[in-house]
Amino acid sequence: MAPSETRDVQVLAPKPPPAHPVPVPAPLQAAAPALHERIRVPAADGFRAFAALSVVLYHCMYGAGLPLLGSVLLRNYLVAGFAGVDFFLVLSGFLLFLPVAAAHGRFGDLRSYALRRVTRILPAYYVALAATVGLLFFLTQTKAYGLTRHNVGLNLLLHATFLQHSVGTAVALPEGFGINGAVWTLSIEALFYAVLPLVAVRFFRRPVLGLGLGLAIAAAWRLAVTHTALHVASLPGVATPGAARVILITQFPSFAGHFALGMTAAWLFVKMRRSRFAGSLWTVVIQVVGLSGIILSMELIGHRDLAKTAGPLDHWTTTTPLAISFAVLLLSTALAPRWAQLPVTNRVARRLGDISYGIYLSHLLFVELALTSLHFFPAGNLTAFLRMLAFVGVGSILVGWASFVWVERPLTRWARRRSALRRL
Repeated sequence: MAPSETRDVQVLAPKPPPAHPVPVPAPLQAAAPALHERIRVPAADGFRAFAALSVVLYHCMYGAGLPLLGSVLLRNYLVAGFAGVDFFLVLSGFLLFLPVAAAHGRFGDLRSYALRRVTRILPAYYVALAATVGLLFFLTQTKAYGLTRHNVGLNLLLHATFLQHSVGTAVALPEGFGINGAVWTLSIEALFYAVLPLVAVRFFRRPVLGLGLGLAIAAAWRLAVTHTALHVASLPGVATPGAARVILITQFPSFAGHFALGMTAAWLFVKMRRSRFAGSLWTVVIQVVGLSGIILSMELIGHRDLAKTAGPLDHWTTTTPLAISFAVLLLSTALAPRWAQLPVTNRVARRLGDISYGIYLSHLLFVELALTSLHFFPAGNLTAFLRMLAFVGVGSILVGWASFVWVERPLTRWARRRSALRRL
């Protein structure tokens, strides 16, 4: 996900009938405007922050040389921080499907949807691409890591059109120009934005079937990639079938189940938010179950990675239980009593969620700067980790704040106003 979705969702809701209905001519009935209901899901902000910081901590761990940190469990958990990407994808399914679920299956104006998505994701992304190319030109002057400016123009075009993770990897062009690989997920997000209008209404009508199909597509794709002989090694840049498998396993079908889980959670949230279950202690019990599933899954993933018992594709073939646990945690938290939501709805968590998109887009640039220009040595100790985390954390938070205040928020508000005018 890109960590770029909004927490407030505006949907159409029918106007409640008066106590004593008064006959109204048919033409006036047809022209009567619908009221707008604003569904607030404050927990989504905190979860975006949680997902973004998981990825930041993961890259800081590797940038610092995988320090022991004095705790095997903490080390395992942080090494599995790449799972923040899985959280983002579930969140995207939840937030983008929420208006459809709340509007009883109506998708709304397609042009307004496209305008909101474009203004929300593209400007900040293009700023990040410009910064990435600028850093590439700076680092190539110092010969850092053997980076080159080979085919920069073509690579920039593929990134700008979200083809870097499909066409770009197939022709040996490095994602993120070799220094900002986190942008590969934007290709997945952009494709979901394009697919959603085609499936949203049908998914609302049969959400259980939609969830089953999403999980089945992901499982079938992963099975085909991991167990079917691939004859694509002759493609430029794909030296071996193993490399081809890595490229294919990280394409959109592998994550269809993640998006479907988020969409199902949104459908259930709308169904249950005014029920007796909402705000009950049962929601807290389910929160504990979902959080326990996440912790156990990440501990297992981190242990396998550090023990080098994980296969080259395990990062993408074993994350469905993790995505299910996160969907359970997201739904139960959104329905939980206010006190049980505080870890993700407090002011700090929500503000970090607001700026999480910029944090995600920029944090690897600071890791590269630390390792190349500032000569942070990956010493594998706590000091190296804390120094890396301080530099990357402060830098990416400042960039995230600037991106939100000067780019994302103004354009998002403009898009909302334009969308509101179209509904008048």
